[in-house]
Formats: sequence, C-alpha cells, structure tokens
Amino acid sequence: MGAWGHKPFENDTAMDWAFELEDGGLSAVREALEFCADFDPAEYLDSDDGFACVAAAELIAAALDGDVSNVPESERAWLKGVAPHVAKGDALLAVRALKRVLTEPSELPGLWGEAGTSEWHVLTRALITRIDEFAGEA
Repeated sequence: MGAWGHKPFENDTAMDWAFELEDGGLSAVREALEFCADFDPAEYLDSDDGFACVAAAELIAAALDGDVSNVPESERAWLKGVAPHVAKGDALLAVRALKRVLTEPSELPGLWGEAGTSEWHVLTRALITRIDEFAGEA
C-alpha cells in the first residue's frame, strides 16, 4: 500500500527520491528544484516531479531555519551535513520551484483539490513563506 499524505515526505515518490540524497548530496536537491523552476510554464508538470520538488524545498527550508519536524528521521543526519552549504540562491530557487508546482498546468494542485484549499495547498504555501524569509523575495 502506498503512502499518500499532505506533508512533503508523506508519499512514496518523495521517499523514493530521498534515496538519491546519499549519493547525490545537495546537487540532487538542487536538480529537483531546477527541474521544476525551469519547467516550461505551458507544459503539464507531472506529480512525481512535483512531489520531489516539494520534498527538496522542505530540505532547503529545514537547512535554513532548523525546523526538521517535516523531515524524516532517516534524512536528518544527511541534512546536518549539507545545511552549512545551503545559500540564499538555493532559497530563491526553491521559491521559484514551489510556485511552479502550484501553478497550472501542474498535476499536484488538481490531485489535492481544485479549490486550492486542501491542507497540502496550505502547507505548500506556508513552505514558500518559510523559505521566502531567507530568499528575500516577496
């Protein structure tokens, strides 16, 4: 049975993506964010890419503000090692990527409800706000 929850790592896709972190390091996080941030706004963004992006953004947020409450225990030691290397540019990238994930055509907003008021929507917008404090972007 697959995992399906509204938090960044409460789905199978994000947890599968997290396995790449051991070998890929911070580059794997940046690649997931760059993929979504640079994804053609006219093209349909698949949920698998969106889930990985939200998980990557959560890691950036946790590295910046120290709140690991949404990071799996298995990733916390990894996070401590890369946190000193997370920069303002990573925060800017994460905000751009999350905004793309929330913008149609993107599969995730539809999966979580057309009204945009699901707990997933609320948490994802809150994640943008969290990161935005470090990005210096409005």
